[in-house]
Amino acid sequence: MADCKYYPCHFPGQDCLWCYCPFYPCLDSSTGGKYKDRKEKGRVWSCIDCHWIHDEKVAGVVKAAIDGKNLSREELLKLRKELVRNEEG
Repeated sequence: MADCKYYPCHFPGQDCLWCYCPFYPCLDSSTGGKYKDRKEKGRVWSCIDCHWIHDEKVAGVVKAAIDGKNLSREELLKLRKELVRNEEG
């Protein structure tokens, strides 16, 4: 996605399928995400150090899992936990 004006928003070689993470805000600090204080918006969840959703393998698995489904926030977060658990083995 070298033509994207934000690339690389996280790291070189990332999969940009999920420019906007479907799990935002996951509130899981193990991803590298954390709360940041911003003057204009107050406290917001920052994903700047999260590489998880931009891994090529993960991006494809997530797409296959949610493609065509209208999942609730709770269902999305449950799916994310299952995917992470499966990765850990």
